[in-house]
Amino acid sequence: MEKIQEARRRSERVRELLEMLGDDRKIRPLATRCAGVFTPPLDPSPHAVALRAELRGAMTALEEVLAKDFRTGPGQ
Repeated sequence: MEKIQEARRRSERVRELLEMLGDDRKIRPLATRCAGVFTPPLDPSPHAVALRAELRGAMTALEEVLAKDFRTGPGQ
């Protein structure tokens, strides 16, 4: 249960950051939404730059949890 809660917490943070960056496409996959946020033209404001940096870290952390605890490779 702890692993599921951790994944949910991390994915919710990614969603929050995406919304702060102006992406409200809630039915799209998180990876697709993230790609859109990093596609030019980018908001050059310091706040947006900081949010994108935080989003990059949050998405990386979420991917690590998913890869470690939920995904299996070929033959597993």
